[in-house]
Amino acid sequence: MFYFKGKWSNEYPIIVNRIIRGILSPISRDFLEIPARPGAFLQNTKRGLNAFKVEITIHHEDVEEYNTLIRDLAGWLFSKKAEEFIIAKDPSIKYYAVLEGSTDLNEIVTLGEGVLTFVCPNPDGQGPLKGITINDTSDPSIDGIIANNGTAETFPKFIAEITQLTTSLSIVSSEYHVTLGSPDNVDSTPVPPRERVFNETMSSTTGWTNGSSVDEGTVGGTFTTDGQNFIPNGFGTGNSWHGPAAKKSLTTPVQDFMVEAVMDNDNSPVASLGRVELYLLDENSQVIGVMGVKDSWKNEKTNTVYFRAGSLNNGTYILNGYGSKKTNYNDFYGYLRIERVGTLWTVYVARIDANGNHFVEWSKSFRDSKNFYTARLAQIQVHFGQYQTYTPTTLRVRDINGYKINDLSSTQIPYIGQPGDIFEIDHIVKKVRKNGELFSDIDLSSRFFALKNGNNALEVYPKNVAIVSAEYRERYL
Repeated sequence: MFYFKGKWSNEYPIIVNRIIRGILSPISRDFLEIPARPGAFLQNTKRGLNAFKVEITIHHEDVEEYNTLIRDLAGWLFSKKAEEFIIAKDPSIKYYAVLEGSTDLNEIVTLGEGVLTFVCPNPDGQGPLKGITINDTSDPSIDGIIANNGTAETFPKFIAEITQLTTSLSIVSSEYHVTLGSPDNVDSTPVPPRERVFNETMSSTTGWTNGSSVDEGTVGGTFTTDGQNFIPNGFGTGNSWHGPAAKKSLTTPVQDFMVEAVMDNDNSPVASLGRVELYLLDENSQVIGVMGVKDSWKNEKTNTVYFRAGSLNNGTYILNGYGSKKTNYNDFYGYLRIERVGTLWTVYVARIDANGNHFVEWSKSFRDSKNFYTARLAQIQVHFGQYQTYTPTTLRVRDINGYKINDLSSTQIPYIGQPGDIFEIDHIVKKVRKNGELFSDIDLSSRFFALKNGNNALEVYPKNVAIVSAEYRERYL
């Protein structure tokens, strides 16, 4: 019996007569022969594809049902990518395989016999996921040793939960290291790269006041909160866009800023229309920027995202659209960010998956070379919009943060993490994420490394800034 693409073979009326596998995948060697010298020098060793040959018998009393079974098997066994493959006699080890070669059957009426060849592009088998803590700020007895009991090297993923402000984080093996940020030293001063001046978890409407205007529409209806999100409580009426708007002041107006928000625009069913927007306002409630997600398509389901510097009449759209395909931002649950430093505006949008990671990421920059959009940020306004009497999309704002961006000197080192931040250092895909977003402040001498067979002694620096755990699967030749 075998498992492939989500199903065991015994879910079909087939008999697995025999599975043929090798002790190792095929091995080839490159040798260099030297004239007048005996033997040769071994230059290189290569391992080929791993293969499992499965001899099967299929049978059904009814000819029609037998033919239907063959078609069903074809649909199950065909795939364009490697799928999970397990043999029942070794259930704790999984491979990733594709069906390769001929699937001819030797048939007599409703009885067929044949051989299925499953080929593994990655020849190694993988064991179950394991986890271990390698550094704990409250437990100095943890030795940082990871035991790899497989027969092949394997690549880990480290998860670091920051417990105090830090300018760096390093994970070091006996040969290599990955270092994030810049270690503190006696000639530098650690400082926060930004300071929070607006923090809303959307659990209460206290402190919010009615907004006065929105783009191409009217203010109507009201807000409410479900304890975790702002949601509309009616949209009012209008011939264009209409809906509630509310604004709140920052703790202090700022020149260089960053505003981030997590929001939803679930645009199902197809006929629904709606928008969710954040307006950046100055001290006189004039618009200095906006970001949002909108479905304005009457007969199809397409969310667009947009960021603008300035007001509707004199502004510049930094990003406006849906990217490479119309479905990119449909049923949107995601993250938007807009920032201005000097005359440079930078925007970013991404959807958020079930694991909190960003995907379908899109960013752009704009240089305000004529200094058109220089007013200080003083307020943030939230708006939910319905178009005419069309069914509104499902709209939420989950979280909003605003920051003053600090101007650092050459002797100042920015903190890269604060309590609660989560870094994922994935040595499999060779990427680092901070709170789900790709993180690029990685020391140039860093190298993602594998866990060797046996015990691997790892160190975390600084030791007192993070709880670090490792996830890995032991691999077998």
